[in-house]
Amino acid sequence: MSEPDTPSSESAAGFHRRWPGREHGQDEVVTFRWEHGGWTIEGRLDHAAVDYVMRLAGDGEVRQFMLFRDLDEPDLWLAHDGRGTWAEVNGAARPDLDGCSAVGPSNAMLLLSLPIRRVGVWAADDERFTARLGVIDVETLGVVAHDHHFVRQGPARWSIGAALGEPSFELIADVDEDFLIVEGSGSSGRLPPGDGRDSTS
Repeated sequence: MSEPDTPSSESAAGFHRRWPGREHGQDEVVTFRWEHGGWTIEGRLDHAAVDYVMRLAGDGEVRQFMLFRDLDEPDLWLAHDGRGTWAEVNGAARPDLDGCSAVGPSNAMLLLSLPIRRVGVWAADDERFTARLGVIDVETLGVVAHDHHFVRQGPARWSIGAALGEPSFELIADVDEDFLIVEGSGSSGRLPPGDGRDSTS
């Protein structure tokens, strides 16, 4: 499976997305750049005062993730081998993240957008699929894998659900031409914070 778009020279130079911070009053901002056959994404979560970098392969899966808090070196650096296995860059295996197509900070709309971006252009109305995502607590650096369920409800509308404790997470979201979430309504517009505990989902 490949990304839904082949970037033009204009989009390859970079494009930006911003999500207003409805819960905290501060924004989430990301920048996409096409490099070496895949996207590099730089993100900022103002309310958490963290920056992150994702490197995606041509199929849209996250291959590397780096989280920065207050140092020049990443506080967390994870790598994916393209076969479903994750590890920390220092060599420590992360079998708890096996099967995750992406990892990212809790409360990040980008993390929810990535599975839709990978399959959205091919998905039929009412088509359902599941993506396993690693949700990072930016304070503790704990990462918990959760299965998220996506259903295409129309040309630009998706429902997203996950069992992340009580109550479960549900969202109805509209996406733009790049299959990135532009707005949502439902029980929550953000993922609840991860807590570093084992997932039973």
